[in-house]
Amino acid sequence: MKYKKIQEITVTELCEKADINRSTFYKYYALPQDVMEEYIKEMYGEGILIMTEHYKGDTEQVLFHRFEKMCRLYFNRTLECRDAIANNIQYFSSMQNRYDVAKSYSNISTELRYKGSFFWGGISSVIQNWLFITGDESPEYIATLLTKMSMDFCKQNPEAYVFLGLSAPQSGGDMESL
Repeated sequence: MKYKKIQEITVTELCEKADINRSTFYKYYALPQDVMEEYIKEMYGEGILIMTEHYKGDTEQVLFHRFEKMCRLYFNRTLECRDAIANNIQYFSSMQNRYDVAKSYSNISTELRYKGSFFWGGISSVIQNWLFITGDESPEYIATLLTKMSMDFCKQNPEAYVFLGLSAPQSGGDMESL
């Protein structure tokens, strides 16, 4: 997968590389694409769990801690297969749509649901750009950037804090400049 698109890889090649029998492969997967999709789905799911963990502290500190942990996860997991995921970016992108956090809030307005899609789509896009296009910045830098952009968005749209699992802060504190 490092050198080929997932659609170009045969089950035989995958089984030889993984040192498994074809019958074992077919017990769990129908196509090689299913392996990539499961890996990315698992990684993305871990990121969502991180973003919903509870921490004590002010809103920006909590948000930064979540983003930093998520960025480290994605950075470390993609180091081992960056080329494979970059060659198959459509699977990474499709996971954003399948796990759209905004859809899980049934008691919010349609406008807020769209804002949530915009918000999480933007975060996902920044992470994809960082991991697969630029990749030079540290996880801490990206976490700081995402925190600042999220806080700016939430200050303009206070109802959007719901997408972060946070309450709007009582006293505003701004992150220092990047």
